Amino acid sequence: MRQAGSTFTPSVWQRLTAPATAATLTLDQHKRAITRDLENLLNTRTAIPEDDLLGRPLCRRSILNFGLADFAQLSLSSSADRKDVCDQLETAIARHEPRLCGARVHLVHEPGVVNRLSFVVTAQLRMQDAGERVRFDVMLEPSTLHYSIR
Repeated sequence: MRQAGSTFTPSVWQRLTAPATAATLTLDQHKRAITRDLENLLNTRTAIPEDDLLGRPLCRRSILNFGLADFAQLSLSSSADRKDVCDQLETAIARHEPRLCGARVHLVHEPGVVNRLSFVVTAQLRMQDAGERVRFDVMLEPSTLHYSIR
């Protein structure tokens, strides 16, 4: 396992948008960067329906398919539709967040809460040494379909 003082290379996005930042990141900075990028991924909607890319596996994994499908038509009170949302989250993370592996998404039951859905994303950081397990608490506001990560 990496020591707390280990450093990581910033993501391509970080290097393009803030080239003056340090050449390396601490573990905590690396986790914060993943959190920010994960939130951006979950709040981006794909423009091409998944079914249109069935015969094009490279396109399905490319930036062309970055984000989540719009699921405004789903009923978030339906357990099947909530499972579909969890599956979509796992697929998007597996495709577009290379710093994480083995991501699993679980819906958190919050009695009495009606204005949002909460999920827990657990994954392992991809590192040269044994990867550290990480957890992200994700909240979806159904009225805006906006995800935020705590």
